[in-house]
Amino acid sequence: KLLQVKAPHVTRTILKGNMGNMGCSNAEPQPTSKEEIVLHATKSALNQSTKALKSDHDEVEKWLNEMLANSTRGCSLSEKTCDTIEYDQWEEYAEAVQESAMSSMTGAEVQKAKGKIAETFKAMSHMVAASGNVAVIELNKEGGEQVIAGYAFAFARDNDNVQFASVETGGVWKMQAGYQLQSKEWSDTQLQEKVRNYITYNAFTELLQQLGSS
Repeated sequence: KLLQVKAPHVTRTILKGNMGNMGCSNAEPQPTSKEEIVLHATKSALNQSTKALKSDHDEVEKWLNEMLANSTRGCSLSEKTCDTIEYDQWEEYAEAVQESAMSSMTGAEVQKAKGKIAETFKAMSHMVAASGNVAVIELNKEGGEQVIAGYAFAFARDNDNVQFASVETGGVWKMQAGYQLQSKEWSDTQLQEKVRNYITYNAFTELLQQLGSS
């Protein structure tokens, strides 16, 4: 039985001060909506991450489709949020987010992942903007229940508020009786790494889409 909880990955982004248009007619418009503010602050880092993960994602997607052909129906994760939070309400909001993250799943590995999310939120108090993710992977090669789930977030602070967005993606399924999880030519370690990259790519891609990235 293979178990893996991905440690939180946080990318810090430093926002440079805006000195105004100074009469320049071709200045880029400043972001105004909560989605635009978060996207403006974190898009570059998110795009770099997805680009680096694309090859493994495509390999695993093909493999996963083959495995799902021999599976029974499972449950999917599909949660999204984007909120504006006043500074004095951030602590209460952060606690609620941590409690609700991956709440549709249970088990020791999920609790470990929620602990990693809590650690990440503590670090966020010292940042102007950031993006990050946590993955829960439980692959049983003998068959039975399989778990591939990811949680990704991005946030940015402005003058008065914190703009926060997150997504949950992935799911749980079972192999049909008599079928085992085949990992092709990959070792157990390689399979874990590729599946982790697969779900991280999906989470970051869905987060970018939620924020309005084309």
